[in-house]
Amino acid sequence: MSKQKTPYKPLELSGSYKSAKYERDDPEERSLIPPTPPAILEGEALKEWERVSKIMIVQKTLTEAHRGILTQYCLMWADMLKRLEVGELTPAFHTAFRLVTVELGLTPASAEKPKVHKDARKKNSLGFGSL
Repeated sequence: MSKQKTPYKPLELSGSYKSAKYERDDPEERSLIPPTPPAILEGEALKEWERVSKIMIVQKTLTEAHRGILTQYCLMWADMLKRLEVGELTPAFHTAFRLVTVELGLTPASAEKPKVHKDARKKNSLGFGSL
């Protein structure tokens, strides 16, 4: 059984209420509406924004903070398609594109990276807490 949270009012009355602790945004309550795409995106870049934002919503990794890197990814995607048609895809561009996809968690390997649980940060799971 998990410990139940004490309601806010009794905490306030006892003097142990810490607003910063109890009034944080809950990641589970994040909006499932993707951020609006920037006006700079058009054509293939805009299509990619719509496609990837849906994926990131399902993964629960999309926030307003991702807007810049997602924009960069979409612009690079459209640029990559143009470069492929002309045959000018360079290794440097491929590397930069791969790094952006990893940053967004769009590759299978980056999506499955282990994430540190809140409780794991507080205590050492190996039992070496006092060393």
